[in-house]
Amino acid sequence: MCGRLAYDKIYGEKGLPSVARQRYNEGTLKGMVDPKLMEADEIISMLKGGVNQDSLETFLKIAYQCLAETQTGRPTMEVIIKELEEALNFQKNKDNLHILLKAIKLGTQNFSGGNCIGEGRFWKLYEGEVAHAYVCTRVIVKRWDEKYHQGHIQFLMEFETLLKYKHENIIGLVGYCNEMNEKIIVYEHACNGSLDKHLDNPSLTWMKRLKICIDVATGLQILHKDGAKQEGSIMHRDIRSGSILVDGNWNAKISNLEFSNKVLVVDRAEHVDDIACTSLGYMDLKYEFEGFLTQRSDIYSFGVILFEMLCGRLAWAEGCENHSHSLGPMAVRYYNEEGNLDKMIFEGIKEQITPQSLTIFQTVAIQCLEIDQDERPAIDQLIIQLKKALEFQVKNKEIERFTDAVECSRQQILHIKCKITSQMLSANTQYACNLVFKLSEMCCGLHGPVIARDLFNWKNKETGILYFRYPNPWNMRDTDWVPRQRKDGWMEVIVWKFNSNYELKNDYLFVNLKLITYERTMSGLIARSIKFRPI
Repeated sequence: MCGRLAYDKIYGEKGLPSVARQRYNEGTLKGMVDPKLMEADEIISMLKGGVNQDSLETFLKIAYQCLAETQTGRPTMEVIIKELEEALNFQKNKDNLHILLKAIKLGTQNFSGGNCIGEGRFWKLYEGEVAHAYVCTRVIVKRWDEKYHQGHIQFLMEFETLLKYKHENIIGLVGYCNEMNEKIIVYEHACNGSLDKHLDNPSLTWMKRLKICIDVATGLQILHKDGAKQEGSIMHRDIRSGSILVDGNWNAKISNLEFSNKVLVVDRAEHVDDIACTSLGYMDLKYEFEGFLTQRSDIYSFGVILFEMLCGRLAWAEGCENHSHSLGPMAVRYYNEEGNLDKMIFEGIKEQITPQSLTIFQTVAIQCLEIDQDERPAIDQLIIQLKKALEFQVKNKEIERFTDAVECSRQQILHIKCKITSQMLSANTQYACNLVFKLSEMCCGLHGPVIARDLFNWKNKETGILYFRYPNPWNMRDTDWVPRQRKDGWMEVIVWKFNSNYELKNDYLFVNLKLITYERTMSGLIARSIKFRPI
């Protein structure tokens, strides 16, 4: 570790063990590490193949324990081997992040224009399939322009942030490449692209919009409070709908972290100074007077996204000349004059929104745009309010049929028939039909999958495959068709999905489902009710 013999004169009369113990207790033991193993900056160290910090800290800790003054305080050989193997694994995992430039070029067709899906001042974004760790993966590739030093700084900042902040609502890091002066970060793929492309899409229902807003707020909470606590909290500084990526299940993930910064570090935001219209509509008004951004500036920007989701349009519309004419300030003025935002709500979702959900949502959006930063809600309070808005939306639109529990006999088929009046459904909204059930005490689960067919649409050969078994950590994320455990002891599983405009007859939606198992019978299944819930 030190690159010196234990009896080197540099340690004086105390000797290496005594000096190491003292430096460890003072928190300065890293200062004894051979400089050839270390770099001034951690992220540069990682990129150049230096020591991984988790690996180093694990190694130093077990080395210190071995130097305990009493034998009883020293670890066993089994513990030492385990800790050293963990240190080795940390280092190996770091090395596995590097992706060959050749593989990236092949996957993006040599960075062709046809694969380019976006760009910033110093980078371009590509999608493609890249071979890495013996697997071909669909990814997003962010390539910085090597001509600009600022691009190099952004690359290091984003790479460092993605290494330290891992969460389902922050875009996942697949790897990086720094060969031949290239600076490239490779992310997980989000097949629905950036959120700004879907604001005026009526198929993005109010329910989905609420869930996306909660996802974004949760990702921000990780950056502001919960993630990498030992490193201190950070601010994103470029929160906008174009920085939010959406996967195939409409889960939102925060990206574009190249401008992120530690809370205690104060400097100007270069992306705002560039007068880029993609960022201006989200800029905290305090920036004009104070010249720097804070975590509460992220809250302001998030509030603008809330208005975008409600109004179905971008913050900085075509022809917008200054910030006061952008969506955020305009919505605040309209709300103060009219007392509501009814005329600004996107027509494609207007009929779906329940009054209680709208009231909570627009109130919290207005609070985010308060000029006084101290009046803006903290991110954890925002999440609580948005979840309340979602709860009201779900509660008022949930429909239940049948309430008496029935245990199935030894049969292979279960029929579900009912009808729902169209007035109980939100217009042009996706719904899921959930079967509420449990398994008898003698039954651990049905032996095989169950096929669900819509008999009213028999020409459509598409079927759902679901499972009547207890959820567990290994299967609960596999698919929508795996049961979800409820607090009351019952379980729910989706048996059908449909749009509220689906073949209405005399203002009724008729449901006729057939559930079939080809492996044994439905014996042991206790069905209680079916619930229709917007998704």
